[in-house]
Amino acid sequence: MFLAFLNPLRIANYFRLSVAMERYRKHPDQDETLAVARLLAKVGDRSGALSYLRNGRKRFPASPEIQQLYAKLWAQSAAAEIRSLERGWRSQPRVEDAARLVELHRSVRNFDVAIRTAEEAEAKFPDSWLLKLAVGKTLYHRFLVSRNAEDGKRAAEALRQARTIKSDCSRALVYLTALLAETGPRSDAIAAAEELARIAPHSTQAQSFRQKLTGASAASTAAPEAGPPAQTAADSDEELTSLLLAELRQIPEVCATIIFHPDGGPVRQHFVPNELFAAENCQQAVASLAAGLHGAAERMGIGRLNTCVVEGDPWWIYLAEVAGKSVVILARKGFKSSAFERLMNRFMTETVTL
Repeated sequence: MFLAFLNPLRIANYFRLSVAMERYRKHPDQDETLAVARLLAKVGDRSGALSYLRNGRKRFPASPEIQQLYAKLWAQSAAAEIRSLERGWRSQPRVEDAARLVELHRSVRNFDVAIRTAEEAEAKFPDSWLLKLAVGKTLYHRFLVSRNAEDGKRAAEALRQARTIKSDCSRALVYLTALLAETGPRSDAIAAAEELARIAPHSTQAQSFRQKLTGASAASTAAPEAGPPAQTAADSDEELTSLLLAELRQIPEVCATIIFHPDGGPVRQHFVPNELFAAENCQQAVASLAAGLHGAAERMGIGRLNTCVVEGDPWWIYLAEVAGKSVVILARKGFKSSAFERLMNRFMTETVTL
């Protein structure tokens, strides 16, 4: 390991990376985004490279270079995670891992493999809403590519089954609304959008669907003033944060997890009494830490902060953004940063629009 670190090429790449990151700090344009991402990939930090490229895709959506590099690195990351999950699936099948495998194959457009994987998993878990949702999403995306009417019909069926099992599954309704807007009838698409607005009244994505489908004004579809603050489109997926919290509860090294709205208010939390972190005023202190890290990134001119690791002895603090919310994890050193990155990658989602 020490000799590998002293490899002249590796040292040169780290030097180039520091120079590129300084240029990016001053001028976070398309070229500097690509330069930093390429060098991060060269030094083995693929997750870091993907983080910069995700920001780049938002800021420069018309850049084919950013899109292509993101697709290439994501394919490599997905392939590595698929290998790991398949090993675990063979030794100890879990429905969450099966759903993730379907999602990963879908994300790199291995649609046929994704469907086969789902069919095998459904033989073991026939009543899983997670698998029904994953199948519906896969068929929806394949329909967008192939325009095969049968794919659209099967996608709608799978998404409705997911909602039958889990009535408040907003993600199934998001995809179903988008699908019905493409395939019709339009009245069904409007009904799905209205139902999405009912179960996720503060979802801006539901409002956007209704506005596009009915032509209603933004004022008529705005969320009421009372109640929780308005959320971003990705925030409508409350089950996403529930699943993440459930995963973290199973990790003994995780002492606490707090999930915050962008405005700083706590959404969900999990705390285990421990010798490292005090429970008193924990929410306020963690919220201040998250806000300070986000603010520091903005003041440095490096854009949004997707993930961050604060190291102590013998503890880690992890910060991540999932579905528009800040997730802060307080953990013992046994919870490695590599495990954190793998977990965060599992909860990446894409936005579906009409």
